[in-house]
Amino acid sequence: LKMYNALERPDLAKKYEYSSGPFAFYLVSGERHMKIENPSEEEITRTMLRFGKDKKKLVYFVFLHGELDPELQGQEAISLFKTDLELSYEVKKLELFKQTKVPDDAELVVIAGPRQAYLAPEVEALREYAKRGGRLMLALDPDGKHGLASLTKSFGVEYQNDYVLDPRAMIPGAGTIAAIGSEFSTTAEATRPLRNGFAVFIVASGLKRAPDAPADFKFDELVKTDDTPIAAEELTNNPKVRSKGPHVMGYEVKGKLAGSDKEFDVIIFGDSDFFRNGFYRNNLNRDLAMNSVSSLAKDSELVSIRPKTPKGTQLSMTRTQLMIVLFGFLLPVPILMFFTSGLLWWRRKAA
Repeated sequence: LKMYNALERPDLAKKYEYSSGPFAFYLVSGERHMKIENPSEEEITRTMLRFGKDKKKLVYFVFLHGELDPELQGQEAISLFKTDLELSYEVKKLELFKQTKVPDDAELVVIAGPRQAYLAPEVEALREYAKRGGRLMLALDPDGKHGLASLTKSFGVEYQNDYVLDPRAMIPGAGTIAAIGSEFSTTAEATRPLRNGFAVFIVASGLKRAPDAPADFKFDELVKTDDTPIAAEELTNNPKVRSKGPHVMGYEVKGKLAGSDKEFDVIIFGDSDFFRNGFYRNNLNRDLAMNSVSSLAKDSELVSIRPKTPKGTQLSMTRTQLMIVLFGFLLPVPILMFFTSGLLWWRRKAA
């Protein structure tokens, strides 16, 4: 570890493009260098892992079907997810309908929350990508007209297109529209580290293994609910129960499609909202999302439980409690100190 003063070594400041701030951290090896933007334990470790690689792997987000756009900001966007990804990967957007083929340099393709239907050639392009040993992450919402149920069926998973509702997960102003995934696979790489917590899915559909799925496909129930939630056909005040829990919210499937000698790896979720900024860093949502990407990209060293962002503690008090604190402590103490100091001053003057 070496420290330099930028005023004394302007040559280094220019070389490493250091211009402002009290300090900056860099990893340096010969002519190569990489800046550590936020010197936290997590980012230092990730930067060291990235530094040891020649180039970043490419993660493509399909868009133009109403998917969640990684470039946008706000509570409904997925910019926090993208920011985390860019610590280890290069993120690009893919206009699949123009190319009709997934690029050969794609390490992983993400489809997050499409609202409009995919065209048949686009679905076939994704299927062909899987035949080439591709890796896909599909996060599909039940209220989206995506038309990708046939694609998930290709991987042996039936998209139920229902609504999994948990009475314990009330969303203020929206009611019961959420599901809690509290049971994680102990064998899947993405979820093996996840314990003592849960992921929250908003307006989510359940998934089922297709009864006619190929026998050589390998299935892993990444995350599922307990037996409390119900699956309903529609969102109403008195939903009609289609089935009772537990409900599988995420599957990982590996196998070879007909006519292919290469194994695909696909993770399918019945919800995309847990990627959104408003929910992403709550509970285990972030860990589930990032670990799924790292697992699919074969970066097992990046699969972990990430440190939580510290949050302020809110003090809630009733009116009575506030009056007790105000008149029992906050006001009497300074008044007492005022009279005590006055008494001490008078005694010293009279001495």
